[in-house]
Amino acid sequence: MNSVAPVPEPDATLVSVVMPVYNAQATMVRSIDSVLAQTHRQLELILVDDGSRDGSAAIMDAYAARDARVVAVRQPNGGVAAARNRSTNRRSAAGSVSP
Repeated sequence: MNSVAPVPEPDATLVSVVMPVYNAQATMVRSIDSVLAQTHRQLELILVDDGSRDGSAAIMDAYAARDARVVAVRQPNGGVAAARNRSTNRRSAAGSVSP
């Protein structure tokens, strides 16, 4: 008798999208909306503010307040690589990001 392996649910795998943000107030809404509109529902969007001096932080906070998939992280300006690294360094043992 052949056994058939169960087929995983289409959106079972969590996908983390890291978006470094630096003075991106004029463009980030379109980028965030694009990520959140993806058909893959199991995703988290980690927005890392890299010391912005415009309204980027307020936009991040607004999205995080209304969508549980969005995590807002802030750090002093250190560059795009530091922003990406900050998100991976904050992962807990469960694989999620601690705000």
